Amino acid sequence: MNTIKSDKEIAFLHDLFVATDWGERFAELIDQNVTLPSKGRALYLGSGTGGHVLAVQERAGGKLSFVSVEENEEYLEIARSKATAANSPIEFRLGKVDQLTFADDEFDVVIGEASLVNPARIRSMVSEMARVARPGALVAFVLPT
Repeated sequence: MNTIKSDKEIAFLHDLFVATDWGERFAELIDQNVTLPSKGRALYLGSGTGGHVLAVQERAGGKLSFVSVEENEEYLEIARSKATAANSPIEFRLGKVDQLTFADDEFDVVIGEASLVNPARIRSMVSEMARVARPGALVAFVLPT
């Protein structure tokens, strides 16, 4: 019996079990403690298979546009499929959460979910989040431990 899973299978299992159990619990904490601006641009780092960023975008309405960055191509594929099915305007990008390609001072809110980020990369992730946030922007860093 072959027990080695492909990246696609792991992403599917993550969406089915991890995101719906572990992820939703911590997403609730974000929802309770992060007040989104009524308009502008939002960045969501480490969006996984997209469930939470899609829910946040729906609650925010059309005046807050979201860009989401995920490092795992297979997770991103699932997130994009969900966004298409929901007719969501979120822009999903593949990229490193600690090496962002955005200009300085670009976002009104930045949410970074780092539960699957190597601890050695956390400092640079937080630094990048602060760099791309506009002065006075909300920056929320989430690290479930």
